[in-house]
Amino acid sequence: MEITIKLGGPLRSKVQGHDHGEMTLNLPEGALVSEAILALGLDFDTVRVIMKNGRAIHSDELLHDGDRLG
Repeated sequence: MEITIKLGGPLRSKVQGHDHGEMTLNLPEGALVSEAILALGLDFDTVRVIMKNGRAIHSDELLHDGDRLG
């Protein structure tokens, strides 16, 4: 499945491969938000707020094709 990632301020310098803070990420079906964070090379101390499709969520939430994380 493919999701879109929108990186805020300081995270942009920690993640490579984005275009002005936005990128797509391919993950297996049934992946969790926490798996997306790890796939970006980030740790949970670095990521303070996670938004999925415009609402705040926890890292154990399930992702679906086409979701947007910020």
